Amino acid sequence: MSEPAPERPTPDQLTIPLQEVEPSDPTAETVAISEAGEGAEQKSLRPPRGFWPLGAISVVLAVIMLILEAVAIVLANTQKPAPATTLAVILNWATILPLLLGVLAMIFGKQRKLGFAGVLMSLVANPFLLTQLMNLFSSR
Repeated sequence: MSEPAPERPTPDQLTIPLQEVEPSDPTAETVAISEAGEGAEQKSLRPPRGFWPLGAISVVLAVIMLILEAVAIVLANTQKPAPATTLAVILNWATILPLLLGVLAMIFGKQRKLGFAGVLMSLVANPFLLTQLMNLFSSR
């Protein structure tokens, strides 16, 4: 004896839950749920997603890099070139992270001003670029 075929899911079981949005939200992609016409209830097609504060993270990391850069400068001025050089080499590569996060924040929009500030601070915190900037404005 053969077993009965499994039941097919109904369309209600196959639908994806939609995120509710205000009808006045200009950034949401919306679709009318009912066929009532103009006064129809609207819901977003996008699934709910989290918010990553990329601009704020970029600024915090850039400030940390600036503090470490100041520590490296103090170490270099107190005749301790080995730890200062090591810290400068690490900062050359580490300043890429707040730079990239700031660029992503500027592209994706939520915190563009903080992203821009993070990019500028990470460029200033880069020891190689800081040295080149100081050489540019030095009096020779």
